[in-house]
Amino acid sequence: MNETRQAPFDRQRRARDSRTGRLTRSSSGRRGKALVAHHEKVRELHLRRLFADDPGRGERLTAEAVGVFLDYSKNRITDETLTLLLQLAEQSGLRARIDAMFQGDKINVSEKRAVLHVALRAPRGRRSSWMARTSCPRCTPCSTG
Repeated sequence: MNETRQAPFDRQRRARDSRTGRLTRSSSGRRGKALVAHHEKVRELHLRRLFADDPGRGERLTAEAVGVFLDYSKNRITDETLTLLLQLAEQSGLRARIDAMFQGDKINVSEKRAVLHVALRAPRGRRSSWMARTSCPRCTPCSTG
């Protein structure tokens, strides 16, 4: 019997994109709507203009950790974009969702179980307490890592 807890959040609302017809997450809330409006402002910006207006962009909009280098300067992203994304993450409770994933809560709402992202990336032979309770054979010490 799987003893992991049910996550404290529900399935995201989905909507069809009016231009592409693709199924997307709903951008409800003030900050989500602000991000959609911001996209309309920056979607035609050219990267040459962004680099010309901000010479430090190539260094400022990068991050590096644990051997991974991320350069997001070559995207149509501005300081306002970053602010809006961070506000949206806070509004949607991203930190609580990340914490729930690491605690082994049942956040996979379609399968009503914990996600295996953390378990599948754990070093060989190292399991958290919730991984020990899972019924997934890929989470055993001999197959992780």
